[in-house]
Amino acid sequence: MLNLKLLIIGGGWMVTALVWAAWRLRNAGSESMPAWLRALFTGCYLLTLWGATHLARKYTAGMQGGLAQLYAMTIYMAAFLGVFILWHKHILGFFASPITSLIDGGTEAPIPKPAYSQAIALRKQGEFDKALEAVENELLRFPNDSQGWLLKADILAINLRQPQLGILTLQEFLPKADTATISAILLQQASIQLKQLADPKGARDSLQRVCDEYPGTEVARLALQQMAHLPTEAWLQGNPLGDRESLPVVQHSVKIGLVADHGASMLRPERTAEERSQELALRLVECPTDDEAREKLARLYMDELGRPDLAHQELETLIATPGQRDRDVVRWINLTADAHLKSPEGLEGARLALQRIIERFPTSAGAQLASQRLSVIQRDIAVHRTEQTLKLGPHLGNIGLATERRFSAKRAHLPGLLPDPEAEESAPPAA
Repeated sequence: MLNLKLLIIGGGWMVTALVWAAWRLRNAGSESMPAWLRALFTGCYLLTLWGATHLARKYTAGMQGGLAQLYAMTIYMAAFLGVFILWHKHILGFFASPITSLIDGGTEAPIPKPAYSQAIALRKQGEFDKALEAVENELLRFPNDSQGWLLKADILAINLRQPQLGILTLQEFLPKADTATISAILLQQASIQLKQLADPKGARDSLQRVCDEYPGTEVARLALQQMAHLPTEAWLQGNPLGDRESLPVVQHSVKIGLVADHGASMLRPERTAEERSQELALRLVECPTDDEAREKLARLYMDELGRPDLAHQELETLIATPGQRDRDVVRWINLTADAHLKSPEGLEGARLALQRIIERFPTSAGAQLASQRLSVIQRDIAVHRTEQTLKLGPHLGNIGLATERRFSAKRAHLPGLLPDPEAEESAPPAA
């Protein structure tokens, strides 16, 4: 039985040695042993430990037993040392990796990413052709990188003055782009059509496509805002001001000196708050999605026209619109709190508005600011509320000499003082 076990152990070591020799001849320049060969050596060590255990169990008595125990212990130590030599880097690395990773960043290889810093630097230096070449070199390595395609189209359209080629670049990448990138491509295409090609109709079509494909999202809201500020038909016909009155340009002399009127009398007078509110209301009728005009109208109602109720309605319309950015919603709810504070009994409404920010965005910076403002809301009400002015009468200069009497009537009755002469003169005669 012992001979069979020794034969198995010897055969295992012989096979392992032959495999190791073949691997070494084939991979002469390799620095580390592969995991499968390391596992094969570990199996041989385990076989050796199995044989040493059998030897220690079979010989236990007398001198022969003592020598067997000594041999078995030696085999155990050698086998464990061999296993440790094979796996010490992995074992020590497993226990030390949390600490070493904090120092050297770990052993995980970084994910390769395109680098456009050289292209951006060349673009800032005015080397547009070289910048375009640097971007194209990165796109050869990463052909589906959206940032590179957008940068390439931007350089072509703006710096090299080839907007059509820039749009063709965006259209070339559009079929390969993912869902999140398509909106960015369409927005950049609209920007090129409007600014470089002076084509508001094409820009409107690109923005409308964003609204149709991504309804209710933040990028759709951005496209709607850009559509609301596109040039009108009057701009296309060569009249940027449309039907509005042209502004007069006054010809001044070179030496104006102390001239009293520098043409101010010929300028259009400043519009009143009512006129501006009517203009903004008409703007919202034409384009209800113009958030900028609606916010201006709400501020006008709240600050100059004294109508916080109408301001509250406009702000609630903005807040209820889907796809708004969180920071904009927080700003509008804060304006709602300000509108409540404009009214005499608006303290509770302002508190509810600020509590609304905390409940809707609990982990945001706006919620922290709302909590701080809740703690000082009483001070805010004192700032926003206008107290009634108390009118004082005319000031009397010599208030001490307002009466001709030199002494008070009570003076004669105070102990230790001389009697009041006037009181004696005015006293009635004794009967």
